[in-house]
Amino acid sequence: MRRGHSSVRLVRAMILAIAASFIGTGLVSAQVAPAQNVKAAAGKPAAAKARPFKTKLQRLFVSGSAGGIAEMQVPADWEMVGRSTPIVVGFRAPGAADKLLLTAFPLPKERLALTTDEKLQEMLRTSGAPLLKFSVETTLDLQPLGAGASGYYFGVSDKALAGKHGKTDQFPYVHSGVVRFGDWVGVFNLYSDEKENPFVKQALAAMAGLRWAGPAAQERAVAKGLAAIRFPAMPAGLQAKDQVQCVSPQAYLVFTKFNERYASLLGTRVAKTGFQSFDAGAGDQGSVLIMEFDAPLKPDAKSFFGGLLWGESFPTRARPEEFFIAGRQMVIWCTQIESRIKRLSQARLEAMLFPPK
Repeated sequence: MRRGHSSVRLVRAMILAIAASFIGTGLVSAQVAPAQNVKAAAGKPAAAKARPFKTKLQRLFVSGSAGGIAEMQVPADWEMVGRSTPIVVGFRAPGAADKLLLTAFPLPKERLALTTDEKLQEMLRTSGAPLLKFSVETTLDLQPLGAGASGYYFGVSDKALAGKHGKTDQFPYVHSGVVRFGDWVGVFNLYSDEKENPFVKQALAAMAGLRWAGPAAQERAVAKGLAAIRFPAMPAGLQAKDQVQCVSPQAYLVFTKFNERYASLLGTRVAKTGFQSFDAGAGDQGSVLIMEFDAPLKPDAKSFFGGLLWGESFPTRARPEEFFIAGRQMVIWCTQIESRIKRLSQARLEAMLFPPK
């Protein structure tokens, strides 16, 4: 499938159709678009022969009322770009053009019980049907992702490119699917130069293993304290700043005026605060804000902070801050949506919550 080709536009339309079916027509299409802009790396097609590979747990810190920590097992050398709230990410292997794109959204409570395996299959088949106009296949052959996974996928071949190795912006084969994990539903597309190769198998396995981390991670955060995510030494490439830097005024007010404005609403007060501010260059600058309350935050605090910071369900370009809550602790990443500062800080938080065994 090719960029600019009508079949690629149909794949994107399929993502929107499936997401709208599950979470309603309020879906903003621009939130899906970034995944389509992940650039493929130049290089030779991946070898068809399977080879041993090491894996790693890739984690995403997802903000909002339905937030948490999403996990997937991926090859250790895969590179990821994109955003975690909502989940719009892309993966590729170094030196290969093949790529995996994943878009995921939370399911409204009233639709949880309706999202059965049969519903997943029905929506995937209905939304994928327009691709048959451009494919060698005449029907969609839905396959289960694997044992223990709630999801399905199909593969189609571009009739204009099948059997040919495409350029970096051309992909003869695409696998599309849906997967439910926790209270979320994900829509994925896997673009490849070969119908079956190690990348395809690894990508499908990664989607089959998509899940939410258990509550033990938050318990560890409560015991250790989120203040431990502060960088003890300046990471390479970052310059320290001495003032709080927030993209939106809402995040700044939460950090500086919480007790005056919001304590009575949430039944807790801020006991301690801390921050680190950085400049990573190229316009990437911001602060990591750390707040500790005198009582654990209630579950509905996630929804409160999401609405307060964003004014809607997800971060926006004007209000891009993301947050993580565990017990009495909260961290807010006051950065742009795409930020090296945020990635480094979340990697440090991950290392604290999930230390090597």
